[in-house]
Amino acid sequence: MSVRRGGDLIWSARFASQLGNELSVLAVPFLLLAESGSDGAIGFVYAAEYLPFLLLGFHAGSVVARLGIVRTMVLADLARFGVFGLLVTAPLTSGAITFWAVLVASALAGSASACDGAAYRSLQPILSGALGERAVRTYARFEVAQTLAMLLGPLLAGALVELMHPRGAIAVDALTFLLSGILVLRGARLLRQRLSLAVAIGRVAPQALERIPLRECMAEVRRSRIASIIILGTAAMTTAASAGYVVLIVFANRVLGLEAVALGSVFTVAGCGALLGAVVSRWVGDAHVGRVFIGASVVGAAASAAMPLAAPGLAGFLALAGAQFVANVAGSVSRVTSIDLRQRSVSTWAHAYLEAAIGAAQYGMRAIGAVAGAVLAIATGPRTALTIAVVANLVAVIAMAGALRRHGRSPAESAGVETMFP
Repeated sequence: MSVRRGGDLIWSARFASQLGNELSVLAVPFLLLAESGSDGAIGFVYAAEYLPFLLLGFHAGSVVARLGIVRTMVLADLARFGVFGLLVTAPLTSGAITFWAVLVASALAGSASACDGAAYRSLQPILSGALGERAVRTYARFEVAQTLAMLLGPLLAGALVELMHPRGAIAVDALTFLLSGILVLRGARLLRQRLSLAVAIGRVAPQALERIPLRECMAEVRRSRIASIIILGTAAMTTAASAGYVVLIVFANRVLGLEAVALGSVFTVAGCGALLGAVVSRWVGDAHVGRVFIGASVVGAAASAAMPLAAPGLAGFLALAGAQFVANVAGSVSRVTSIDLRQRSVSTWAHAYLEAAIGAAQYGMRAIGAVAGAVLAIATGPRTALTIAVVANLVAVIAMAGALRRHGRSPAESAGVETMFP
């Protein structure tokens, strides 16, 4: 009973931590709009938050190895609590919050999140062993926690911004990380004996990455045409999508006239789409993974391309919400099938390095895309900048789809991959 209770506490901690991340999605941009009034500031702060994921890279795993999984998660939560708490309390005696203060706070919070993510991913298989359940079931439970936070976070953030000012919303954001740290400590205490047992009997090997030369693994990933295409395609799509995201908030607020609550509702609708897509993807057959991945990627990009066409008023709100819903349904299906597709294209022992390459490309390109979006917003205006971003995303998807269709039957790939592109 105590073991199950410990697992529930860890699940709750993940929900609280992810809720804090989702609160930041609206609270920080509206804080910048309120305090600095700069359309481009959002992009640079967004880049500062995700750049540490690229800079830390594999070093985040080294931090987890030195500190331990639970200690890393707790310290990361406390760090983010301290950073956001200081951001909203320090200026009380000095006036407005400066752009540079938000930039530094986002970079520090991003560094903590990079280490927390590595620890969290390492904890899941260990927790599965401690609870005596199938790994996929454990992963599904945590996916539910993250999706629920994605649904509730933006709407709650919009309400908090309207009721308490962006500073108040960020203060609540800080408290969610404190709550997460407390829940992790309590849950780990209940699970300590079982967690130690799971590691001792070898259910998971956190040092596995150190046993195989990095150069050898990267060589296999590069030899896989499927994996290489997906890595490059993901990098290109993430760059365009990140540029579009930072412009989207400015576009919705300045052009469509949507306030925080309305924009939070749009993101909540997007979360519903992501949840639906995650459920639907469970029924994708193995023989159709490649075609479903390509189809979902194209549908998602096409839906996003409709967003710049939205006009002010209720019609614009509905158009934006509808585009986000469809794009996120397709996005979830695309992400799930992408994992299956790319992992079939390399040996099992190279999966960790393949996923590390995907992660570094995603988060690094988010930072670059955010800067590009900020520059475009300043130079061309929100609507034009959003149009450029979504068109670039659609072109990247079409190029990746064409490359996969050409190389999917390559004899260099495994038979399992070949059957996915009949």
